Amino acid sequence: MAIAAQLNKELGVAMGKVAQILGLFGVKVTAGGLYHAIGRLAAAAAPTCEALALAVQASRAVAADETGWRVAGQRQWLWVFVGDDGVTVYLIAPGRGYEQAAGVLSAGFTGVLERDGWAPYRRFTDAQHQTCLAHLLRRAGELIADSVAGQAKIPHAARRLLKDALAVRDAHADLPTGPGEEVIDATCVDVTDEQPLLPAGEDREDREEMIAAEPDRRAHLDSEIARLQQQIDALLARNPTHAPNQKLLKHLANERDHLLTFLKAPASRRPTGAPSRRSAPPSSTARAGAATAPRTAPWSSRR
Repeated sequence: MAIAAQLNKELGVAMGKVAQILGLFGVKVTAGGLYHAIGRLAAAAAPTCEALALAVQASRAVAADETGWRVAGQRQWLWVFVGDDGVTVYLIAPGRGYEQAAGVLSAGFTGVLERDGWAPYRRFTDAQHQTCLAHLLRRAGELIADSVAGQAKIPHAARRLLKDALAVRDAHADLPTGPGEEVIDATCVDVTDEQPLLPAGEDREDREEMIAAEPDRRAHLDSEIARLQQQIDALLARNPTHAPNQKLLKHLANERDHLLTFLKAPASRRPTGAPSRRSAPPSSTARAGAATAPRTAPWSSRR
C-alpha cells in the first residue's frame, strides 16, 4: 500500500494505472480496492498527521505555499507548510483562503510566516511576516526580460536591493544568537545575474573588511538594515509611467514592513521560500492534473 500511495499521491499516477503496475509484480487489485485501502491508510495515519500539524504550529518559522490541484477533475488546492527541522504538512482543500491556512497553522500562530504576497496570509495578525524574496526576484527578472529601454530601471533597482539584503544576511551569518534563536542562514538564492548589488558609485567590495573592523557587529547589522530600509523607501517614492512597474512598486509598498524580517528575526531563515517549494510533491508541477486526493482524510505529512 505504501507503494500504491506514493505512486498515486506523490507521482500523480492514476489509480487504474497503479493497479496495472502492481499487477506486473503479481499483485492483483482493482482501482476501487486501492481507493478503499488508501482510505484506511489515511485513517491510520491521521494521529501522526495531527501531531505534525501541532509541530508546525509550534515552529518559530513556517514557510507556506499553495498550488492548484485536481480532485475527481475538480479544481482544488494543495497547501504545504514547512516548519522547524523540516516538519512538513500538506493539505488538499477546496479553497485558497485564510480559513484553509488557519486550519493547519492555527489563527493564533505567533512565529515568522514566510509567504508570497497572497492577501489571506496577512490575516495572521499575531505572526511576524517575511515576504518570499524568490518570488520578487523572479518577478523582477521577468519584468527586465520584457522591458524596453528605460522600463528596466525599476525592476533592476528592486533586484539589486533584494540581492544586497541577502548579501547583508550572508555577511552576518556568524553572529552569535541568543537563547532560542538560530543563526541567520547563509544560503543565498541562486540568481544568475551580473548586475552589481548596489547602484553604480556605491562600491561595497570592502564589506568584509568594514564588518571585521566593526566593534559591535549587531550595531553594524542594525545600520545596514536602516540603510536598506532607506533604499526601499527611496524606490517606493519613484513614480514610473510603465504599468507593470507601477504594479511592482504597489506590491512592494504593500510588503514594505515584511521585506527585511529575515535580518531582524533570526528564526526567519528562509526569505527565498525555497523549502516550501522543495517540499511540494513532484506531481504538484509535473502531473497536478492527473492526481487524486485522499477521499477520507485531507491531511498528508512528511518528516
